[in-house]
Amino acid sequence: MKDDRRIIIAFTDGTDMQFEFPKQIDDPSQIATMLRKALNENQLVLAVEGAMYIIPYNNVKYIRVSPCPAKLPDTAILGVKLAE
Repeated sequence: MKDDRRIIIAFTDGTDMQFEFPKQIDDPSQIATMLRKALNENQLVLAVEGAMYIIPYNNVKYIRVSPCPAKLPDTAILGVKLAE
């Protein structure tokens, strides 16, 4: 689907998990607020095919969400390229 999103969670032990999900918020002005709230929690909670995953942030190396949300927190650095 056009509005589907993908999240890749890379863990500190070198493993990763990938998830796909539908767009969660239609109002771009709410995206940065909800992102900030999610990052202020101690864990990421996902409802996955009838099960709940709770992923503690202290086990996470990084989280990649694509496509990038239209609105990011004010402190986000824009226009970045991944260096090899």
